[in-house]
Amino acid sequence: MRSLVTGLCAIFAGIALYSWLLDAVVAALALENEQVIYLLNKGTLALLLLLLVVILGHRQQVALNCRARLSTVPVFWPMLAIVLLVAAGSNPPLHTPLSLIMLFLIAVAVGLSEEILFRGYVMHWSRHYAVRLQIVISGVAFGAVHLLGIGKGLPTEVILSQAYFAAALGMIFACARIRDGALFL
Repeated sequence: MRSLVTGLCAIFAGIALYSWLLDAVVAALALENEQVIYLLNKGTLALLLLLLVVILGHRQQVALNCRARLSTVPVFWPMLAIVLLVAAGSNPPLHTPLSLIMLFLIAVAVGLSEEILFRGYVMHWSRHYAVRLQIVISGVAFGAVHLLGIGKGLPTEVILSQAYFAAALGMIFACARIRDGALFL
């Protein structure tokens, strides 16, 4: 229990500090392109987390050393639906090769960082609990971290809906992680 609470506090504090530092870097570099800023944000976070996992030797704890089972692929249909909806409804449309590459890189960076934290570390720290409780803890923590966006320019209703959606999606991904035993997919 102590490692779970300590770990969740570290994740929330770390993400808040990282967000603050990144805002300062973006302001200092005078970056304005939202895709570039988002890729810088999520790409840097993913690289830092991968480095942390490798340096600390936590590949097994976060399930990065496991092989994926292709039978788990159907569980990921919500993510495919989200990608298709984002691509179809984006403004401007994602029809240039560069915009599609940026979307792919952002998706990979976001996936790496969020999965390492919430379906990796959080599920490792909660491994002594029942599987259903692990799923709920991982999903609720994932949704709650999205609440850090309150006060950053988006309406509170949007942030709350993101948190709710992220919690639900986080539980789906936690189910897939448990079924698959790995973070690969």
